[in-house]
Parts: sequence; C-alpha cells; structure tokens
Amino acid sequence: MSSPTDIFSAEDERVRSTINRLKTKDLCDHCLGRLVGKIGHGYTNDERGRIIRQSMNIGSWSDEKKCSLCDNLFLRVDELARAVASKLSQLEFETFSVGSRYDPATLDKEESIWSECGSEHAEPIKVEMNREVGKVVEKITDKEVDTKNPDVVAIVDVNFLDVELEISSLFIYGRYLKHDRTIPQTRWPCRKCQGKGCEKCNFTGKIYQESVEELVRPEFMAAAGSVETALHGMGREDIDARMLGNGRPFILELKRPVRRMLDLASLAERTNTATKGRVSIGQLRYSSKSEVQAIKQAEAEKSYRVIIKFSEPVDSKKLLRAVSSLRQSPIEQRTPQRVSHRRADKVRNREIKEIELESLDDTQATIRLRAASGTYIKELMHGDEGRTSPSLAEALGTRVDVVQLDVIGIHDE
Repeated sequence: MSSPTDIFSAEDERVRSTINRLKTKDLCDHCLGRLVGKIGHGYTNDERGRIIRQSMNIGSWSDEKKCSLCDNLFLRVDELARAVASKLSQLEFETFSVGSRYDPATLDKEESIWSECGSEHAEPIKVEMNREVGKVVEKITDKEVDTKNPDVVAIVDVNFLDVELEISSLFIYGRYLKHDRTIPQTRWPCRKCQGKGCEKCNFTGKIYQESVEELVRPEFMAAAGSVETALHGMGREDIDARMLGNGRPFILELKRPVRRMLDLASLAERTNTATKGRVSIGQLRYSSKSEVQAIKQAEAEKSYRVIIKFSEPVDSKKLLRAVSSLRQSPIEQRTPQRVSHRRADKVRNREIKEIELESLDDTQATIRLRAASGTYIKELMHGDEGRTSPSLAEALGTRVDVVQLDVIGIHDE
C-alpha cells in the first residue's frame, strides 16, 4: 500500500488540514477517500481511504460499523447494479449511464461535513455511486457507460431500490415525397380548442385529419415500441403544394423506444405501401439530436414549378420581360396575410436565383424558378396586395392567381 505522500502533497497545508479533520469522523473508506477524491490519480476512493487510515494509524474500517455519512450505502453497490441491469434488460440499447437519488438527510450530512472540513477536494457521493454502480452494470450487461450521449439513463433510488429509465429518442433521417395536396407536414392542432377536441374539428383536436408525419410513423412506432414521435423537416411546403424531385430532408424522432435496432429498408418499403402513393420515403439512416438542429437551421435554396392564371390574355414577350425582371431585382416580402396569425409581421429580403417561362397558353402559364430559402412563391406571383414587391402581377399590371405549386428540388448539398 502506498503512503499518503504518494497521493497527497505533504507541502499542501490545506490538504493535510482536511485529512486531520476527517480522521475524527466515523467514515467508511469510500467516504473518507471521497472527501479528498480530487487529489491524486490512479486510485479508487476506497483505496484513498485505506491509505489515509494506514498513514495516520486510525485503524482499519469494518463493514460491521456504520458510516456516519452514507449509512453503508456502498455495501449495496452490487445489489443496486443488479436492480439497474434487471430494468435495462427490458430495452434494446448499446450505451447507458447511471444516476441516483438519495434521502435528503444523506445530502445534508455531506454538506455539513463539507462546511466543516472543506469541499475543495471532495467528490460528491452521487458521482462515486453512479460510477461504481455503472462499472458493475457494464460487467453484467456487456454494454458501455456513456455519460455524454447514452441510449438510456437509469436513475436508481438507493434507499428503495427503485429504478426509473430515461430513454433517449431514436432519430432516423430520410427524405420524403408528398403527392397529396390535402395534408400538412405535421399534426395541425385545432386553433379553437388547442387540440383538446371541439365541434369545429369534429372532436379530433386537429384541423387536418392526416399529415405526412402521421402517415409515415405507424410502422416505425410499432417496430421500435415507441410511444410518440416528432417529425423535424428542413422547412415545409404549403399544404396544397406537392413535394417532388429529390424529396425533403426530415428526421423522424421516435420517443422512448424499447427497440433501437431497426430494419430501415423494410420499414421504408412497408411505409410506402401503406401510404398508397400519397407520401413516400427513402434514403433512411440513423441520425442524432444534433442533426435535428442542423436540419431546422438549414437555409437551402429550393426549386419550384408554379402554374398561374391571368385575369386576361398576356402577350408572351411582355410576360418574358416580367419574368426576367424578377431575377434582376431584390424581392421584399412582408409576412403574407395567410400566415400573419402565426408569424411575426416583418419585411424579409429574398432573391430569385433562376427563373424561366416553361409554357404559355392564353391565360395560363407555367413558370420554373429557383429561390433563396424562405421565399414565398405564391406571393411572388400574385403580390399579396402589395406586400411582396416586385411581384409578377405588379410587373404585368394584371391579376395573377396561383393554380398549382410544386417543390421540385431542395438544394441542400
């Protein structure tokens, strides 16, 4: 056994003073060593405690004694670990961490000792208990402790052997195509009842009875044993717009999953069959919470095809000039009237990267364009009573109505 000078600096009066005060306490080796646990490396706290006893002739600790701080909780590490492992056996996981709860009296006693002997070099009881229980659980389950991003956190009540699991969400990246012009991307709660159910929404709590999320999630929820989901998209298309081309990037968050090892290819196939062509998904892979933030903050340019109708026949040369002028001018868009109830009323500057006239048939035309992220395409066409300027309607001097709008590409590469 090493001497205390191998661990503690004999020149450090504060450390020696702390040790001298601690030796008067009736503490087990774990608690004695833990109260100077930040000093030295390569020792467990119970080893530190034994070194202190030997060097100061305090006498060895017997498990028959009762620690005045932890009430011999560290004798129950194996028992606590078995309880945690038993609870974890209900799940499919690769990584875990351990947390713990204590009788407030235990924490009060620890703070009392800190105030008397100093806490500068001390390690809290929770930290050591979590670490020691985690070591044993690793051996039982053959899984790894991960304190930063675990699949599951096991919170054990050390007094009652009760274990609660905080299960991390499972994130799955993909891209979706939407061919149905009647569904939103995510669940849309009824504004009148705030999702509780009323006559207006036929007591469903929703304005629209289906969404991309609700069509996509059933197979994944069943496979993972998940209780709830959230769909995070790279922006969203209008309800009456199709999402075509390379599809919109999304991440499906499966909350509290029981199983994490999923056959993504099979799930995509079954989902696409079940949606009957209204929505389709592909390019699935596992993702992360950090990628959710990246997707939600992305500002990818998008390509569109829009079919418009004029109030009167338009000369093709005049239309070509008007279309071309939109690419040459910065676009100022005040928050559209149709979304002003849920978005801040402000003016946003946007840019049209590419725009071309695909076809013109008397009073109807098809235009293809590529625009900066966040551009309101419908308003770019009809002007929204002057809230978007310039607009195609303003450039032509005639009324423009949007017949159909499709997103045909998201340039997130």
